[in-house]
Amino acid sequence: MSEDITEIAARRNRLRKRHSIKSPIPDYELGFKKVPPIRRNQSPLLDSPGRPEDPPRHDPPRGKATMEPPLPYVLCKCQNYSLYALINSACARSFIRRTALAKFGSQSTDEQVLPWLVGNATKVADKNRRLEIQLGEKILGVDVIVVESGPEFCIGADILNTYKCVLNFQTGTLTVGRQRVNLLTEEQIPPDKQ
Repeated sequence: MSEDITEIAARRNRLRKRHSIKSPIPDYELGFKKVPPIRRNQSPLLDSPGRPEDPPRHDPPRGKATMEPPLPYVLCKCQNYSLYALINSACARSFIRRTALAKFGSQSTDEQVLPWLVGNATKVADKNRRLEIQLGEKILGVDVIVVESGPEFCIGADILNTYKCVLNFQTGTLTVGRQRVNLLTEEQIPPDKQ
């Protein structure tokens, strides 16, 4: 009848060995699949499904791709008054809005303030003020600049570096020493405090 199956397999193996590169370790031990070689006049792109001018296929986007995360705000206290504080590491100095400062008195310092420290668009209204801010259970003594506009209170790079604060967007926390303070969601921040 026809040839024995073992003879056919032996002949196939001889042909494979003749056309393959000798390797001391068999391909199946390395986890490789055997891929047929590409002929010189054959391009791997021509074998792909679709025409070359077709755009690549992909899933439609789910939701809004350019959605920005909310700004990092925390709730802190100054002399038993609640302040909504924006955390801004791009701001060199921390500042407080004049209307928020009107709630409580503070000590003035004689330090000269340069407007570029809080941004060109923000007008500096007064000299530095010394405040005690409570974040969670931790009390921080900070020097802030009084400004006319902007958020109610801004925690700048000076406070973040001095107290070695860590802002973690994955867990939604600001860590000050061993104290963790949760970031506020957009719904928790009143529009007039932003």
